[in-house]
Parts: sequence; structure tokens; C-alpha cells
Amino acid sequence: MKNRFRFLLGLSFFYFQCVFNLNAQTPIYAGASTNVGLSSTSGIVNKPGGTVAGDLLIAVFSLEKGSDVNLTFTGWTKLTEQNNGTDVGLESYYKIAGTSEPSSYSFTFSTSGNWCASLSRITGAHPSSPIDTYNGTMGSSGNVTAPSLTTSYNSALVLNYYTNKKAATYTAAAGTIEQFDIPNIVGDNPSLMMATYEQPTAGPTGDKDATPSVPERWVGLQIAVRSANPLFICLSPKSRSTDCQYVLEDFQQEFVDSNSSISAIPGVLDSISQSPSAGSVLGVGLHEITIFGSISSVSNNPINCKFTLEVVDTINPQITCLDTILYLDNFGNVNINSSYVVAAVSDNCDSISNLNTIIGQEDFDCSDLGVNIFTNFVVDGSLNSNSCISQVTVLDSIPPTLICQNDTIYYSSSLECDVSFNLAFPDTIENCLIDQSSIAYTYINGINVINGTGNFTETVNTGITTVTYEASDYSGNTGYCSFNIEVIDSLDPVLICPSDTIIYASSAANTCSQFFTANLPVVTEPCGFFIQNNISGTFTVGDHNLFYTAIDSSGNMGECSFELSVVDTTKPVLVSCPPNQVYDEISNLCTDSVSWGAVVYEDNCPFNITYSITTLGGSPTGLQPFQP
Repeated sequence: MKNRFRFLLGLSFFYFQCVFNLNAQTPIYAGASTNVGLSSTSGIVNKPGGTVAGDLLIAVFSLEKGSDVNLTFTGWTKLTEQNNGTDVGLESYYKIAGTSEPSSYSFTFSTSGNWCASLSRITGAHPSSPIDTYNGTMGSSGNVTAPSLTTSYNSALVLNYYTNKKAATYTAAAGTIEQFDIPNIVGDNPSLMMATYEQPTAGPTGDKDATPSVPERWVGLQIAVRSANPLFICLSPKSRSTDCQYVLEDFQQEFVDSNSSISAIPGVLDSISQSPSAGSVLGVGLHEITIFGSISSVSNNPINCKFTLEVVDTINPQITCLDTILYLDNFGNVNINSSYVVAAVSDNCDSISNLNTIIGQEDFDCSDLGVNIFTNFVVDGSLNSNSCISQVTVLDSIPPTLICQNDTIYYSSSLECDVSFNLAFPDTIENCLIDQSSIAYTYINGINVINGTGNFTETVNTGITTVTYEASDYSGNTGYCSFNIEVIDSLDPVLICPSDTIIYASSAANTCSQFFTANLPVVTEPCGFFIQNNISGTFTVGDHNLFYTAIDSSGNMGECSFELSVVDTTKPVLVSCPPNQVYDEISNLCTDSVSWGAVVYEDNCPFNITYSITTLGGSPTGLQPFQP
């Protein structure tokens, strides 16, 4: 009855047995036979001399081609097979010799190659379980290492095997005795050396390094052979379920009962004890329990049996979940930890810091918008678990960013007051997706408000038109941008005035003028205008330079002018002349001064009127101004 545990660590292997034995005689290495082969698919190795029934035989083979070769060795129990790639390999087998063993043993290979073979004879090994433990490894450094192993029994014989890819010889590790060294000189590879040493007490052996004459890729192996002395069976590993703490029971009687049927015990148990003692309080986890004692007929052989007791916590931890709302960032992501969805965790044994809280989801993006339901877990140190449900609502509250074009200025032509232009939807920055159906624009031109969607071509008049774009994402967030389009009319109105005009003054007395209304000018201006002045009124006789001024909607001003001539064509009318006058000559000079009387006249322009007097038989007196 035996409990064995195997752990595979990389390329090394270990066996641990929960047994103990008395300090007995160490097994003895009693010789070996060896052989080498060259490019063959089969071989033999002789039975060591002196082999009798009950001896332990250990066969070890070094193979040139490593993993490319399959070895068949019928009738033997295989211990190890370790290959350093296809360069070199080491295989080991064992058996307990029977009463009629052959003089030699045959083996075959799947592929032709060079090899070394050894067959060692061991006496005093345990008859049914001769192998305590073993361990192997490989490498390519100078030294070849037989890796450390941990024996479970006292008085073990340990065999170290070394091989590499060359026909090397070896210097054995310190503290070991070289038993054979068989390089395959004919084939130049491989090599095989074995050395032994004794391990008096159970425990780790440490690495044993041998130095090859030619370094190459190598394999090393240690095999511990167990003594044939009586074997006490330890108790098997045990498990106890509890709420964090367990009061240790007494296993001494169980140990005695378990070993009562072993006939090989050469005496009776004199004393027995247990550590930790019964009644000790143990926490959750693995504990080593040791049974101590002694046997009356065997001196200096105390019992020291160890087994494991696992105290198991079977109560699930507690977890309380939270519902939460998350908001996506500018990149459409949000990351959480357990504090967002787990309100509390607790356990009957482990502290909160020792509990493993696992949430159902940590990373969220736009694909998670809306309600997400998932399960969160808590696991304690005994792997008990519990769970709860969280509802996480993922929202996007960030509106799209719209990047409009810059403000733009256009200049109207002399023939048109408006400008046509094309506008495309602005660039957008959005953490999720734009709802294409939501794209829209609004522009205001004067008092007109115009709405549309997508790209557009529009005509705007002079002045400033504000264009506003909007777009929404699928969460209903709306972004805006706007820009101005300014159409400038920089051209003056062009005016064509009426042609120069002549009119005639009124014939009415003392008026010297005429009323006149001019035709409006012809104005060329596409953007709207008004004429600042009208020409209408009474104009006096003479020439008048008249102007029209027009101002358009942008304040540009245009002028034109024409001549208005008011002409007087009405003749003056003499209403009465002075009366006749008679003068007497007194001075005998035949002359005299004459004083005319007033001349009465009428005219529509009674200004600057002159007259002259002509006497009978005489000359005119010359022009004289009228005195009205």
C-alpha cells in the first residue's frame, strides 16, 4: 500500500512517496555488464555475473539519435526516457531477477544508430518497490548534471548516469564512486558513465556534476534504490471540511491499525506520539502531521512518519453587486474595475484583500451602448465562489464635433447682385457613429430662413448669410458649427440723366421764371437702389446745372447731371411815354436843357431794361436804363 505523487517540472521529473523505513543496510552495487554498438538496429547486453533471484537489475541505454529512435526492451519495467532533441537520449529500465534469468538480454531499435548499454546488479533492494525516486535533465554546457532528487527512505543507494553526443570519458562528481565508463570509441558517439553514492537519511541529494573529456549536448539521470528493510505505511493524505478552523484529531491509533498486518515488522511499537498534538487548532490549508515512535527490537530506528492534512473551507464567500451608468469617452471607450459593479465582498475565512473578485466585463465601447447584463464572481482561497448580476448602462453624452469652413467673402458682378456657391457637409469628429439621416443645415439670408440636408448649392444676395450645420449621433447628441458668407457689392450705380433741356420763361408780368419737372434718370444697379433727389420746381431765367444721385443697398453712390436753360422770349411793353414838352430859347445859344418825363412799361422779367430817345430831326440820346 503506497501513495505516490508525480510533478512534471520542465524536463525534470520527481516522485514523492508517503512512507518511511528503519535505518537499514544500504543496497549494494554488485557489478555490471556493458556493451556498445555501431550503426545497428539491435543489440544484447549480458546478465551480470553472480545474479541470483531477488537481485535488482537496472538497464540504462545511451542512444545516438535521441528522439529519432524507439527502443524495445521486452519484459522490463521502463523508468525514464529523456532525449536531448535528436542528438542523444537516455533510457532506463528495471526488473527483479527471477530464478531462471537468461545469460543475455536482447533489445531492438526503430532506426539504425550507435549505442551504449549497461546492466547493473543491485543486492539488498526492496523486493516489491525497489525504486525510491528518480530525476533527469539535459543541457549543452561543459559539465553533465545528474539533477537533485529527494529520497523518501533512509539508507538509499543512488546511481548517477551521464551521457553525451561524443565518445567522451568522465570525471565523476565529488563524493561519488565511478563504476563504469564506456565511450563508444568505434562510432565516436555516444558515451555512458555511471557512479554511485549512499544517501543515509531521507531528503534532497543535491546535483551531481561530472566533467566530460569532450563537451557536447548531454543527458543526466539519478536513480535512488530503496532498502529491503521493513516498510511502515504512513497514513494517506486527509481532508477535513470546516468553518476556517479545525480542532486536530488523534491519528495515532489509526497509524497503529494501518500497520498491524505488516508481518515484516521485527518488533512492537514501544512508544508513539503525534505532532501537532490532538486538540491543536489548525487553519485552512495544508498541514504536515508527523507520527513519532520507536520499535523495541530495532535500535536507533525511530519512527518518523509524515502525512498531509488539508483543512478545507467549504463556505462560499459573499458578493453584492451594483448597477451603474457609464459614459463613453472621446474615443468611444470606457474601462472599469470592480468598484463600479461590486458593492461589497466578504468571506468567513479570507480577508477582503485575499479574495479574488472577477467582473464580467471591464472594457466597453460603442458596440455596448445600452443595457449590458453580466455576472460577477468572488473566489476565496479555498476556491469557493459566489456570483451576482450587474446591469451596466453605457451611454454616449458627447456630441459630434463639426468643423465648418472659414467665413467667406464674395463680390457681386456688375450684372448680378447675388452669388451662387456650393457647400459640402463639414468634417466631423465623433466617438461613435454619425446618424447620416440627421445631417442638416440652416442658413439665414436677411429675413429668410432656409433648411436643407446634405450638400447644397445656393444663391445668396448681398450682405451676410449665416450657414449653420448640425448632425446627431445615434445617442441623440447633436453638434453644430456655423460660418458666414458675405456678399459685397463694391460697384457704384450707373446713372444716365435726361439730355440738356431748354424751357421758356412765363410771359406773366414780373415772373421771370418757369416751373420744370425733370424725367428720372436711367439707373443701372443690380442690387437695388434709391434716387436721393427729385428735380421739380420753378427755375429762373438762365442756365442751371442739375444733378441726380442714386445710392444702392451697399451704400455705393452714383451721379449724373444735365443743363437746364430758362429763356425769356417775351418782349417788354411801353405803357406810356412822357408828354410833349416846349422849351423857349433864352440864351440866344439855340439850345436848352430838356427834362423828359417818365416812361411807363411792363415785362415778365423787369430787370436790366434799357431805352433810348430819338428827337425829330436829331440823333438818339443813347440807351438809358429804365426805372421801373
